Amino acid sequence: TPTVAERNMVETELKNLVVKWGSTKPHFSIRRRISREIQYRNLLRFYMLIDYGAMRRSEVWALKRENIDLDERKIHIIEKEGEDAGTNMRGKPFQVSFTPKSGRPDFVIIDDYLYKFLVEDEGLRNPEEQWYIDKGDGSNYYSNPMQLSDAMSKFLKKLGIHVVGQANHWFR
Repeated sequence: TPTVAERNMVETELKNLVVKWGSTKPHFSIRRRISREIQYRNLLRFYMLIDYGAMRRSEVWALKRENIDLDERKIHIIEKEGEDAGTNMRGKPFQVSFTPKSGRPDFVIIDDYLYKFLVEDEGLRNPEEQWYIDKGDGSNYYSNPMQLSDAMSKFLKKLGIHVVGQANHWFR
């Protein structure tokens, strides 16, 4: 289990990298090659939901923006069966299939800290974005959930706090 200091370090470093690679205005890439700002912003989005929302990797990967209800302060976790998810980094179409671990629709309550983050994040979104983890063009950033784990593992190694096999469960 990470310490409070390690959790704070992860969140702070991700926020700093978003600022470093970003600008005062949101940056939306129309090329297949995605900016580092978008890469780090998506990793921050992932971290916020696994740490503050106790969500699973696949739940975050399969989450569409329309399933985040800020008025009700709920994130709805629903099944997806072969849903078009846009194009991968090579421009090839892919789909999202996901079943909640409980086998039925579920939801996560959004606490005050996560709510503030989600409201601010929503204000930075390109209107075309459909997925919570989006490339900026309506495509899911990752073509499979394992890529989220790989990205978080790489980031935690960079910080010197990686625990083998625990890139996601470490925060839950």
